[in-house]
Amino acid sequence: MSRKKVVKSAAKKNRKTKQATKTPTKANALLKLELDFSEAPAKIATQLTKEIAAHKQKENKLNTTLTKITKQIAKIEKTIVAAKKQRTATGRKQLTAAKKALNDTKKDYSLSNAALKDTAKQIAATELKLARISALTKSLKAFDKDWAKQAKKLKAVAKTKAAKASAKAKGKGKTKAKSTKRRTTAKKAVTTLTMIEQPDFDNIGNTTDESQHDDMRQVNS
Repeated sequence: MSRKKVVKSAAKKNRKTKQATKTPTKANALLKLELDFSEAPAKIATQLTKEIAAHKQKENKLNTTLTKITKQIAKIEKTIVAAKKQRTATGRKQLTAAKKALNDTKKDYSLSNAALKDTAKQIAATELKLARISALTKSLKAFDKDWAKQAKKLKAVAKTKAAKASAKAKGKGKTKAKSTKRRTTAKKAVTTLTMIEQPDFDNIGNTTDESQHDDMRQVNS
């Protein structure tokens, strides 16, 4: 075989192997679907646990931020009180700057507080989803145990039915063989009777000719 033919045959084999791996059978697809279904609750629970941990981490950061902002607000308010006591131009400038800083800090506090509330809602919703998945997992485990018991009973019933069907089929086979044998015996009997009752016309003709010849001989003599 030439080198080109060897290369071509190898390429064809590789293509067939790739096609076989790309196109799984229906049984494999069904098995994969069942496996994905059984593993889905655990995967979802893992993902939800990660989300809850991330939300709680965010919640802690927001709480820390709010604590810092609260301290800043208290410090700015003290600065405003001190600036009001001053009757100088510098005091008035400090008062204006402090008031602006207080407004900005209070806005930051409002935003951080809103984010904290939203995070708390997300945590509650995610924990509810996790509780639901946990309940589903427990129900599936209980179902698997109950189904294992039922499956044993169903297998026993199916085995009994199969045994009965097999015995019935064997009985039918024996009955059919007996009837066939009877029909064959009857046919042989009919054939035998027919052969006995049917006269042998050829022999009768020969016997008649011989008797006629004997009579002629007697007359001649």
